[in-house]
Amino acid sequence: MVDRVSAKDYTSYWEGLWADGLQAGQKFDAGRSAPVLQALLNQAGPACRGKTALVPGCGRGYDVLEFAQHGCTATGLEISKSATDAGERYADSCNLGPARELAQYQTGDFFHHLNQYDYGYDYTFMCSFVPEKRADWAEAWSKLIRPGGELITLIFPVGLGIPSPPPFDVTPEQYEELLIPKGFQKIVLEKLPAHLSHAPRAGKEYIGRWRKTAASL
Repeated sequence: MVDRVSAKDYTSYWEGLWADGLQAGQKFDAGRSAPVLQALLNQAGPACRGKTALVPGCGRGYDVLEFAQHGCTATGLEISKSATDAGERYADSCNLGPARELAQYQTGDFFHHLNQYDYGYDYTFMCSFVPEKRADWAEAWSKLIRPGGELITLIFPVGLGIPSPPPFDVTPEQYEELLIPKGFQKIVLEKLPAHLSHAPRAGKEYIGRWRKTAASL
């Protein structure tokens, strides 16, 4: 379990998992981008092109590449250098052509990241933090998404009661309570249809989409 105080121990926890050689499909690595993200980007079509996206806690970077293949300049941010290296290697192996140049990987701290983006994608990221950090999480996103931009939250795990977190349980209501006071407007917040989830998570996920409209209250 991640230490509730020490940021150093938190970094060491994730670095240790990746440095040990975490493989595709192991633990939290789902082996591909979630079907719901593919569907949303397909629906957006050409509107994605030329936009920017941030995927914190990107792991091997499946979602980063999904954005890149739809024409977004996508940044995958990881606290673990070994995870960043794994993402770079995976991207290089995918033969993406020009889209590869749109996929960028950085090692850094989400809470001190300074750029602004048109899209944010948060999947199994908020749940990685102890509950005491959730207000900081919302504050960080409020600074990272530019006005008019969209934060996409794929909400998992909900009510699984994992005995040795992370990940920590989350609820859809927590996202609403955290993000709306930080200048986000709810677009949709609902249970995700099973066919849009990774198969083992079907029926256990929610989708939240949030438009950045104002400064924090």
